[in-house]
Amino acid sequence: MSANDDFSLHDDEELSLHDDASLAGSVPATNKERRTTLSPHHISSWEQSDIKGDFKKDVIPFSENLKETFKFFEKRFIAEVKEMKDIFKQMEDGVEQCSVAKKCFEIEKTQLLINNDRLLEENISCDMMCTYLRSLNEVDTC
Repeated sequence: MSANDDFSLHDDEELSLHDDASLAGSVPATNKERRTTLSPHHISSWEQSDIKGDFKKDVIPFSENLKETFKFFEKRFIAEVKEMKDIFKQMEDGVEQCSVAKKCFEIEKTQLLINNDRLLEENISCDMMCTYLRSLNEVDTC
């Protein structure tokens, strides 16, 4: 867009940008002094026509698109969080089952150790009985 398309100028006004050389005191390109600022009238007409139109054309669709994107993101985020919760629940259940299996194994191990001690005591008592009976048998033969 050109400067004339953005807002209307009166015949006695002229709008252009100064370069640094013209601001430093060099002679402007035309005999009239060029303005670098807009008058309140120009700002008002520009605001009413262009800002509102651009707002309706660009900002509103952008914000609606952004809203939809956030809603989609929120749905996907919630789905991902649920999925992660399910995975952690499965992992916790697996750890709990391992813990129960470990406790059962420890109980069986303890029972085997108790049974092993009982068998050892029985074996020792049998050995003692055999030794006693042999000693009696040797006394009888003498």
